[in-house]
Amino acid sequence: MFLFGFAKSDQSNVSPAQLADLKKAAVHFLARAERELDDDVDEGRLEEIVYDQEN
Repeated sequence: MFLFGFAKSDQSNVSPAQLADLKKAAVHFLARAERELDDDVDEGRLEEIVYDQEN
């Protein structure tokens, strides 16, 4: 799961507060069933990003 990204030229690192929030979000998403995550994608609440190594 990809939660947060930024260019290193824009920000050197996440703050302690941001890290705490990201950890809370990770716990929430990792506790969800695959079907729940699929439903969130279907309803537009989450976006699935597919990485194709060949392109």
